[in-house]
Amino acid sequence: MKTKELKIEGFSKYQVIVHWLVACFILFQIATGSTMSNDFLALKDGKISIEEVHKNSWYHFFFGLTIFLLMVIRFILRIIFGVPKPTKQSSSLTIIVAKIIHWLFYLVLFIVPISGFVAWNTSNLLIGNLHSASVNALYVLVVIHLIAIVYHQIFLEDNLIDRMTSFK
Repeated sequence: MKTKELKIEGFSKYQVIVHWLVACFILFQIATGSTMSNDFLALKDGKISIEEVHKNSWYHFFFGLTIFLLMVIRFILRIIFGVPKPTKQSSSLTIIVAKIIHWLFYLVLFIVPISGFVAWNTSNLLIGNLHSASVNALYVLVVIHLIAIVYHQIFLEDNLIDRMTSFK
């Protein structure tokens, strides 16, 4: 599916808000992930009951579902509003790489909450491992994303960060 390019230089205010909500919730998920993992394994092995699950695990579960819903909204907003055109300083290669990275973000940010939800509700270790692997893929994508921001701001000096820090 090809999304339309915006004639403006930035994303809509709704896209910006959803982007930063997802980013904040991901940080929260990182902080609560080990508790959830420990509770998942303890439940699977019968060492604790569902009543003994730590409250941080329930927060992790809730915010994972929230991220999934926000990603659905984000995908719909992408279809409705499109995406800004690449900056003039971007090369053909960086444009292609950026598109690949962004679609991988979408894919991973759907796989992570779905696999986490299914693993938790089925106590399936294989799906739990898929969840862990997809979380690791998300970490890699986040690092690439942060490096790209620095590259755009410092080396290309195209002020790309304005697209996700201001409303158009």
